[in-house]
Amino acid sequence: MPTTADTATRSTPNTSARIRAGGIWLAIGSVLLVVGFALHPPPAPDPAEFVATIADAPTRWVTAHAVTAIGLSAFAIGGLIVLTTGSRLTRTWWVTTAWAVLIVSALLVTTAAVVEATVITDAAIAGETTTFETWSAFAEAHSAVFLAFLLAIAVIAGNEARSGPRTTPTWASWIGAVAAIAAFAGMVLVFGVGIALGGLVWIGATIVMGLWTAWFGIGLARSEADDWTASEEPRTGSPEPVH
Repeated sequence: MPTTADTATRSTPNTSARIRAGGIWLAIGSVLLVVGFALHPPPAPDPAEFVATIADAPTRWVTAHAVTAIGLSAFAIGGLIVLTTGSRLTRTWWVTTAWAVLIVSALLVTTAAVVEATVITDAAIAGETTTFETWSAFAEAHSAVFLAFLLAIAVIAGNEARSGPRTTPTWASWIGAVAAIAAFAGMVLVFGVGIALGGLVWIGATIVMGLWTAWFGIGLARSEADDWTASEEPRTGSPEPVH
C-alpha cells in the first residue's frame, strides 16, 4: 500500500505546477493593475468635476478601467489556483481567508470597472445625469469592496514577510503590505471623507502594491518544489499507510 511519503512524492510536482500557474496569473494581473492605475486620472470628490474628468478624456478612462478589469480577473484566477496548492501560502486559516477574500473582491470590483468603462462613460459623454448617478451608485458600492482586496493583499504580503523560504525579500514584502494599507487609507480619504489628496495616495500606493505582487507572482512562477515542501509544518510520529 502507498505510504504518506509516497503520496507526498507524487503530490509535490502537482503542487509545484499549481503554484507556478498561480504565480503566472498573479504576475499578469499585477502588471495590468499597475498599468490601469497608472492611466487612471486622480479621482475627484466633486460629482461635477468627476463627470468632466470622464467626458474630457473618455478613451483614457475606458482604457484604465478595461485594463484594470482584466487584471483583477487574472488576480481571481491566480487566487483560485493558489487555494488548491495545499502549500505554505494557505497553511493558516487567516491567510487562506485572505486568498478567498482576494478572489471574491477582485470579481466584484471587476463588475464595477466594467460598468465604469461602459455605461458610466457613455452617460458622462451624453450628459445623461440620471443614468450617470444611478450607475455611479452601483459602481461605488462594488468599488468599495476594493478595500477588502487591499486588506487581503496586506495580509498575504505580511505572511510572506514572516514565512520561509521567502519568495521576495522581507523588506519588499513589508513594503507591499504597507502600500496596501496606505492605498486603503487613501481610498477612505478620497471617497469617504472627500479629501482629494487621498486619491493620489490611493493610486500611488496601489501601483507600489501592484509592483510587489508582480514580483511575488514571478517568484512563485520560478519557484522549485522544495521551496514548498520544506516549509510545511513538521509532522510527529511515524508515517501511517494511506488506505
